[in-house]
Amino acid sequence: MSEDKKVEATEKKAFAKGSMNALMVIGQSVLDKLEDPAFHYHLKPGYDARKALNCACEKMSNNPDTASCTDESVKIALKDMFLQGLDPAANQCYLIPQYNKVRGCMEMILKRSYFGTMAAVKELCPEITEINAACVWGDEKFAYGYKHGKFVSTLHELDPEKPIDSHENLETLKYVYVEIYGAKEKLIASEMMTAAQVKTAWLQSSNTSYDKATGVKSFKANSTHMKFTSEMAKRSVINRACKNILNTMTVSEDKREMYEAYKRTLENEFTEDQRLDTEPTAPKSENEAPASSMAEKMRNLGN
Repeated sequence: MSEDKKVEATEKKAFAKGSMNALMVIGQSVLDKLEDPAFHYHLKPGYDARKALNCACEKMSNNPDTASCTDESVKIALKDMFLQGLDPAANQCYLIPQYNKVRGCMEMILKRSYFGTMAAVKELCPEITEINAACVWGDEKFAYGYKHGKFVSTLHELDPEKPIDSHENLETLKYVYVEIYGAKEKLIASEMMTAAQVKTAWLQSSNTSYDKATGVKSFKANSTHMKFTSEMAKRSVINRACKNILNTMTVSEDKREMYEAYKRTLENEFTEDQRLDTEPTAPKSENEAPASSMAEKMRNLGN
């Protein structure tokens, strides 16, 4: 092979679909538009968008299914990440390839952790000063009431011998709740979910297995819901409370784009039954055979 051909092959590989370089090109085009004064977008003050882009592209490039995602879905996921001021390096958000059963294609989906949701909603609603979420486990003492039609916890007594959430698992979860406050401890919104409600919500997600013989859905043993029950339960109840806030708030023009981005990301949580999930995959060594991607599995279903 001539030297020119070698250079051409190297460049082609470096910018192959789903590679770090190719993703950076897509991300930079999105960021350039957001930073163009002519489009009147507003990024979060102090937000290091380029650092977030580098981290996001690195994580996406490590997943073989990224190459099968549409460029448009990658653009939308990155745009929504920028507009909400989310930092993937701080685990505020995750970019996950998923197969959309409705559209029949792989798409890049942006999902927030509950840390990311709290950061984004505080930016969107400056009147919010505090978001407190907690899980109630096992035999912890818990009581609640209502104040002006809103749920409030009146007692949550922890076991002093056990660190918070140290004994977390779905079988010992009783309740999860969140209280959102403004200035002078004004209760803005609150929500509580029982363990049964949490399980019902999670069974709509893609992190489940379906037994055709019994017609029963169950949670995958290695799913994020099972491994990080506390964080996922808090995320569920915070999303529910924040959805109610969004449906009733008046949005100023300078927050309009962030509001739409927040809603799109929130909808990703409530439309999981339309998708098949694929877990992020660690990069393989040069001598290790690549694992079959979700895209390959879906293509094989038709063969």
